[in-house]
Amino acid sequence: RKVHFQRYIPGRPNLLTLPVEVVAEDKNHYMREFDSDVYQHIDSIDVWCFNETFVPVIEIDARLVTPRKCIKIADLEDLLPEGMYLHRKYDSMRHLSILTISETWNQILASTKTTTV
Repeated sequence: RKVHFQRYIPGRPNLLTLPVEVVAEDKNHYMREFDSDVYQHIDSIDVWCFNETFVPVIEIDARLVTPRKCIKIADLEDLLPEGMYLHRKYDSMRHLSILTISETWNQILASTKTTTV
């Protein structure tokens, strides 16, 4: 990995490239019970930061993801702390997913089980 140093001025827009990490994977019901595969489509994201201090990593809580609901770039805006904003290049990509979970055969069978009388 190559490190780029740049001047950081608090109160001014500073461009940062932050890594995206998934946390609490062991607490997600689908990942734990059905052994679902997790697909992380974006490893890092560019943000504008106006604060003196900033988070070094953007953490996505795995409990928010289901096989039918993925985390999208637009959802990241709610996860960012105050004073941090997504880069303008993501305006047209807001609908793209960042994190998805595959649906396994066990999940499909569990959801279609019916009792016969």
